[in-house]
Amino acid sequence: MYKESFRVYSSNGEFLVSLKGEILQLTQFPNAANMSSILHFDTKEYQQTYGEKPKAGDSVDILDLGYTVFEKGEKLYIPPAENWRKQCKPLQATHSVIL
Repeated sequence: MYKESFRVYSSNGEFLVSLKGEILQLTQFPNAANMSSILHFDTKEYQQTYGEKPKAGDSVDILDLGYTVFEKGEKLYIPPAENWRKQCKPLQATHSVIL
């Protein structure tokens, strides 16, 4: 594992991401949707929302991060899932989650 990195997980696979949001590694689950179009994760927006960026060793749900994708010849920004943040983030803070 990279020293200065955190994990971004989803139902399709997981990423190892630098603290700047750069993708270091992608592990795609079998028969899952292709996630290779994701170029970068938005750690600055995460910091604006929560007061700090993800730290080394953290695990973050992909729905809790904005990210940039390259699709159909152009870069597009996908914002964090605000409904997820409102409904699920509070549950994570009050319950032990094993990932």
